[in-house]
Amino acid sequence: MFAYLYYRIYAIYKYKWKDSVPGVYAVCIVSILQGFNLLSVFFTVELFAQQNFEIRKIYYGLLITTLIVLNYYRFNHLTNFGELEKKWGNEVTKIKISRGVLVLFYISTSIFLILFLADYLSGI
Repeated sequence: MFAYLYYRIYAIYKYKWKDSVPGVYAVCIVSILQGFNLLSVFFTVELFAQQNFEIRKIYYGLLITTLIVLNYYRFNHLTNFGELEKKWGNEVTKIKISRGVLVLFYISTSIFLILFLADYLSGI
């Protein structure tokens, strides 16, 4: 799933916006969304445990930084955009649109969930 998300973000930055470093944006966006998902799970555990674990903000930054490093290694050394483009470059338009909707849904849900949980827990 994250490989496809990386591919779509990379393709937008490369072809639509003609950016010179689309991989940087794609890795960062995928990593931030993964971090949001992990933090949402953590906040949900806090909510159900009715505990405030008082994690310092520096650890959130370390989490995102670690994800960026891991994703950079994954998408630049293990798998690259060329391989992903061979796999998904010739998608049928109908499938590409439906997968694009799912990508937008995933991004929107990840952002909404982390903001909702952070706001809700700040009031507890």
